[in-house]
Amino acid sequence: MFTPSFGVFGLTYARQMTDRVNFGGTVSYVNEKILQETAAGMAFDFGFQYETGYQGCGSGMAMKNFGANLEYSGSDFERNLQIPGDDPQSGNRTVSSGSAAFELPSSFQFGMSYPVMRGANALNLYGLYQNNSYAVDDGRLGAEWMCRKLWAPCGSAACSTSNESDLFGFSYGLGLKVPMGSSNLWFDYAGQHVSDFFTDVQHFAVRMTF
Repeated sequence: MFTPSFGVFGLTYARQMTDRVNFGGTVSYVNEKILQETAAGMAFDFGFQYETGYQGCGSGMAMKNFGANLEYSGSDFERNLQIPGDDPQSGNRTVSSGSAAFELPSSFQFGMSYPVMRGANALNLYGLYQNNSYAVDDGRLGAEWMCRKLWAPCGSAACSTSNESDLFGFSYGLGLKVPMGSSNLWFDYAGQHVSDFFTDVQHFAVRMTF
């Protein structure tokens, strides 16, 4: 029995390029751990948003998880043994190996949004197409309700996929905004349904916007 862990710490910069075009990028530190093995490295995301000007509809494109290959290392790769060819009277030596390098699961995403309701209590609908480097392409539909511009319950579900044995199903979440002067602190939670083997995957995030 073991408990794997996965963490991402990111720094994002975004700005409004024109009255309709926004651009942003994120630099992330990725850390994975299984038993005593750890893999860590940097990843990069970037994307554009475009406001169509038609009834508040928006669109966006993003390239995610691009970076150098990662490799696991740790004490579980160490072995205490006698090296072939050594003096039979000599003691054992500790040798260490490593895992094969692996690429990050990069993806390309294209999405659209439509505001059903606006104001302090806003309801937005979202659609997403995602091209995955190590999985089949899929699409998702989602909705987010902003309550008094502070609470944001949301959910989504796969709407098209060519993978009949897809492990993940619908997802759900909740966000809370805490105003701090000219900045905002966000606490985000999301759960993702898993069809077999495991219980739902839980995601937690803390964001600060300036």
